[in-house]
Amino acid sequence: MATHPLRNALFSLLALPTLLLAQKAQEDAPKGNNPITGDTWLISLWEKVRDGAKAAWNWLSTHVHGMLVEDLQLPQANLTLLAIALLVLSLMLASGAWAASIALMRRHKGLPFFFLGFFTFFLGPARLLYGLEIKGEKEQKERFAQAAAQRRAEEAERARKEAEQARERGQESPAVSQEGVVWDQAYFASIQRREDGTPAGPWHVAYNGVTVTVTEILEPLPECVQVKMVNAEGAPLVGRIPYARLEAWDPLPQEGEPAAPGEPA
Repeated sequence: MATHPLRNALFSLLALPTLLLAQKAQEDAPKGNNPITGDTWLISLWEKVRDGAKAAWNWLSTHVHGMLVEDLQLPQANLTLLAIALLVLSLMLASGAWAASIALMRRHKGLPFFFLGFFTFFLGPARLLYGLEIKGEKEQKERFAQAAAQRRAEEAERARKEAEQARERGQESPAVSQEGVVWDQAYFASIQRREDGTPAGPWHVAYNGVTVTVTEILEPLPECVQVKMVNAEGAPLVGRIPYARLEAWDPLPQEGEPAAPGEPA
């Protein structure tokens, strides 16, 4: 193989510091005092390193050149098609890397999803982005739901026991509607009158297994509400309804107003 002038110049520049150091050592040291090779051992060492580098360079250049020219026939190849193939391969690798990163972020193994993204060309990663669940999230949600249900059951049981204890002491807690309204003195004071100051009503009321129509709230008291009502037989009367015994308190339409869906007519 012909010697390349630029390569020789490069090797000479690399050898220059070592040569200068060797020359200085030769001038400073007395002759014949080096036990190895005399005064030129640094030069000999550098020559061996340089020869090894040249041999490695020649081997690499020979084999790479043979692979590109003889095996792949690069000079006869269509460079446009080669560039397109490299671009497509790069995009496929990017698609696979994207799919693997999505899988890893959602606690899955990355290698199977890399191959999925590699061969589906961005369609697979796009679907994974919106459809791949976090591994273990469903089971975690189920555990949280079971724990929340258990806490609600414990709270309900505790409330039941507290209500029983309150009844035993003669102090019953106000009932709560399905909408979460606490039937207590403050609530009935807030609905006792309309905005113009006139008495509000009527209401369909169920308590302690009895159904009545309350026409007017007379006075909300700490443990019960005093009202005017009409019983199931149609007889008007004044009575007190304990908050703890309430089962329903629904407004009825006034005269001339249609009944709301689900309300008694």
